Amino acid sequence: MQNKPIMLKFLKYCYWTLLPFLGVMILVNQLSPSPTPFYIKEQCSRYCHDKGCPHFQTNVKEGNRITLFFHAYHENVIQLLKNNPFGVSYKMMNILVFVIFFPFLILSLLYLNIKHSRT
Repeated sequence: MQNKPIMLKFLKYCYWTLLPFLGVMILVNQLSPSPTPFYIKEQCSRYCHDKGCPHFQTNVKEGNRITLFFHAYHENVIQLLKNNPFGVSYKMMNILVFVIFFPFLILSLLYLNIKHSRT
């Protein structure tokens, strides 16, 4: 019976913690152009995501080591998500990693940080 207020308090805490993330996700989805699999010269599209970005390729050749490092990191992350060992589709892997795992990790670390700061 006494755990009920603690659980309600925790759920309210989770709600107020996740609300900004959900708001930003909705805002980005509403303001972003609709995805297209075709190449668009003026901006990046799903074509750049799936086949490699020609826009970025020209900038990388002229860039410095940091730009090259982040480009290689980005390419490796995309390839890891596409060729995951679980046999899950790329879309599902994105949802698992970026919508479920990372917010859960952030929330857990935030909770542990607050818990340890009170002691």
